[in-house]
This record gives sequence, structure tokens and C-alpha cells, in this order.
Amino acid sequence: MSHAILRSAAVLDAKQLADVETIFSTRLKQEIKFELMLDPSLVGGFVALIDGKLYDISLAAQLAELKKNLTKIKMEGN
Repeated sequence: MSHAILRSAAVLDAKQLADVETIFSTRLKQEIKFELMLDPSLVGGFVALIDGKLYDISLAAQLAELKKNLTKIKMEGN
């Protein structure tokens, strides 16, 4: 079993957590059991850290990417 931490913007119930564990276990072909941590700064979604690899599916990351892309477009337009 892998060392895994799941930082979530909201509290997950047991079924939601089990669903996320199943998705990662299936994709990574290994059993994943998360240590759950609440992190409201993510705004929405979650960040998974599994054996040192980061999977960022948070709204905060998506907003940061959008800002970066909009800044790039603005700079190209000048």
C-alpha cells in the first residue's frame, strides 16, 4: 500500500473518500488508502499526494492556470 495524503476543500463522507481511493487504486494499479486533511484554501476539489507524486485537481490550481493563460494572452495582444 502506498503512502497517500488527500487534501480536500470540503469534508468528504466515507463513500466519497472510498470512491476517490478506488479511482486512484484502479489507475495506479495499487491499493491506495488516503490520510484525509481539510484545506479550505483549495476553494474546491482536492490535491492528492501519493508516494511523492502530486495530483492537483483543485479549483485554486485551475484558477491559477486560467490567470496565467489570460496574462499570456494579454501580453501577446500588446
